[in-house]
Amino acid sequence: MQRARTRPGARGSRRGASAVEFALVVTFVFLPLVFGLIFFGFLFAQNLALGNSARQGARLGVVDATTCGSIVGSVQDSSTTVGLRNPAAVSVEIQKRSTSGTLSTVCAATTNRSSTVVPCKASSSGEGLYVKATFSSTMKLPLMPSSISANGSGEFRCEFS
Repeated sequence: MQRARTRPGARGSRRGASAVEFALVVTFVFLPLVFGLIFFGFLFAQNLALGNSARQGARLGVVDATTCGSIVGSVQDSSTTVGLRNPAAVSVEIQKRSTSGTLSTVCAATTNRSSTVVPCKASSSGEGLYVKATFSSTMKLPLMPSSISANGSGEFRCEFS
């Protein structure tokens, strides 16, 4: 006994089902996964760049007669990376850590390069300089948050003043 052949449009035909399944999987699983990895990569690179530049700013800040303005400039100039093309948008906060471990703000979160405050001037033994760099990352990727804050920090002891 022979089976009857079905026409392409007849009931029971499975042709095209795999194309529909592929379209659904690509749209709802694969593309969000790929864009999520891209977004994470951008954010990871920005966090690394901000951490490195904040450490460099803290290292510069412990040198005698270095002002908050020059620390801010150093942090902003060294923080460029993928998706962070405007270093002037990096906000820098400079704090001094006392020997007891408490932080006090020396230069509030700023993008101002003209501050003349010397953060490690007349420091006692064991005090440190804490620098935090923050950038509001905006990336326009489908299905991802439009803005996430990326930040990095660095700390060195005020030993040279």
